[in-house]
Amino acid sequence: MQSYTCIVRLCDENDAAEDLFVLFKKYLTNYIDKEAYPPIQSKLGDTREFLAEYINQFKQFTLFLQSIKKMFEYLDRYYLRN
Repeated sequence: MQSYTCIVRLCDENDAAEDLFVLFKKYLTNYIDKEAYPPIQSKLGDTREFLAEYINQFKQFTLFLQSIKKMFEYLDRYYLRN
C-alpha cells in the first residue's frame, strides 16, 4: 500500500504522471526483453522445453505484473484522464 500512496502523491502533488508512465513502460519493456524473452528463445528447437519455459516465464511475468498492478491502475486513471 505504501507504493500506491507514493504514486498518488507523486501524481497529485508533483504532477509526475507522465514521467512515471514512461518509467513503468521502460521497466516493463526491459523486463520482457532481458528477463523473459531470452530463456524462451533459447528453447526454440525442442517443443516440450519451449512450452515448459514459456509457462515458467508466463508465471513469473504474472507475478511481476501483480506487484505493480495497483500503481498502474492509478497511473492509468490519472495520466489518461488529462
